Amino acid sequence: MRRKQIIILITLAILLPIANATNWKIMYMINDATFMHPGQPLILGGSLYQAGVYEVNYVKYSFYIIALNTSTGSLEFAKELIFNLNETRIWGRGIGAGQFGILRKSSNGDIIAVFLAKRIKSSFSATIVAKLKESGEVEWAKYYLLPTTSKDKVTPRELMPVDVLVASDGIYLLGKSVDNPKSVTVLIKISNDGDVIWARSYMNLDTGTIPTGIDLTSNGDIIMLVNTRKPLLLWLDKDGNITKVVGFDFGMPAKAEKVYVAENRIYVIGHLRPELFEPFIVVLDEDGNLIWAKRYPNSGYDFVSIASDVEYLYILGKSGSTLQEGKEGYERRVWVLSLDKEGNPRWNRVTGDSIVMNELGGMAVDEYIYVTYYRNALRGAGVVFMAIGKDGHVPCPSNSPTLIAEQLDVKIKDVKPPSVSDIKVEVYQLDARSRELDISEAIPCENVKTTTTKQSTLSPTKSPTETKSKTTTSNEEIIKILTKTQTSKEYTKTTSQKSPSNTQSPKREGTCGPGIFILIPLVLLSKRKR
Repeated sequence: MRRKQIIILITLAILLPIANATNWKIMYMINDATFMHPGQPLILGGSLYQAGVYEVNYVKYSFYIIALNTSTGSLEFAKELIFNLNETRIWGRGIGAGQFGILRKSSNGDIIAVFLAKRIKSSFSATIVAKLKESGEVEWAKYYLLPTTSKDKVTPRELMPVDVLVASDGIYLLGKSVDNPKSVTVLIKISNDGDVIWARSYMNLDTGTIPTGIDLTSNGDIIMLVNTRKPLLLWLDKDGNITKVVGFDFGMPAKAEKVYVAENRIYVIGHLRPELFEPFIVVLDEDGNLIWAKRYPNSGYDFVSIASDVEYLYILGKSGSTLQEGKEGYERRVWVLSLDKEGNPRWNRVTGDSIVMNELGGMAVDEYIYVTYYRNALRGAGVVFMAIGKDGHVPCPSNSPTLIAEQLDVKIKDVKPPSVSDIKVEVYQLDARSRELDISEAIPCENVKTTTTKQSTLSPTKSPTETKSKTTTSNEEIIKILTKTQTSKEYTKTTSQKSPSNTQSPKREGTCGPGIFILIPLVLLSKRKR
């Protein structure tokens, strides 16, 4: 009997940690940061990377990159990226119509990082493109400016990054500029070393063009999504020449948010606006023929990002239209949902966290659906990372609003293409380095409180940072938050059992996974053998 009990205990010791490796939710805040602006995440080699800009006293805007373990949410590193041009520091921007940070896998398996930056001695925007190692160290970084030549002087123009496509022949940087008073779409082809191969602008003289996304078809065509009075989808060759353009006529105002290509299908998501926002999906084949189109009449909701696996579609969105602001009970929330490949709803979840406008970082899909966003400062500020099960299980309280798919009447037709012009881009090599960031953490969930502080290194280093932690325990589900040191004190007022070691990471508890189903039959087996 004793021998069988030992076998049971060993089995539990092996299986229970595996069973508990489920959903997780973690929030980070850099100690010196007043605000953080998250960018689009990337999954690479078992790590979840996310980069963006953080503010210090609303004056300085620095660049950061964070890496987590995808299975547990454990912090691997958090670094500030420092860029200098001729000993002059290049800062980020906290406002703008572009993305604060975009990460893509490079052609050789490293990371291509793109940041919204500030021009030197100007309030205009520029773009930084950098190649990073998986450790967060910078291999090279370049600074891209867009000048405009008038009759008697050269005046700066905006260059705000919107999306990035990494292909076998180079990097395609999609950006937004302004040719007063209209918006201009800019596409720059960059070599794998950061040199400009060509740069072009795409302009509708009547309405301007606002870019929102870029992707690649299976036969090598570049697909670019822009908004004019109506959304347009452009097919380009590898030299940036337009080969085909189709327009979307919904019979009402609409904005296209993102284009995504998978399994020879082109997915376009966005929102209609009969009154408040209503999200839509239009699916085309790679020749531009309509396959299906559906709308989801959830008033005030919007689709922002889309990804897929072999079976299903996964969408990141937000609830709360700007037209609803100021009304009683209004909050902007994170919305995650899954559809089948014909657009029929499987599940949808609205999380309990409120977010500020345009502070959704993005989504990446692997074993889980990984979502990043900035959480409202009034409830403990920071960038939240969340691993959501593909069955819709969310590691925090959530709502499931009614979601109905309806057929959408849309006319797809060839339209006049925007005018295309070659443009000049100034490129500068940057000196770059990184340093470890100071990060503290708290875990508020009912009476669960944990605080951890990571000490920074003032010079670049690869040595691990020291960790000090105080942990309290509870049977409640744990939500882990890294927040400011001055804020974390209020999370540690309750007293409970301390962790056995100051260097031990706080325990990450998931939901009740299969472990309980392993435990029950083994206990029954033990009793039977007696």
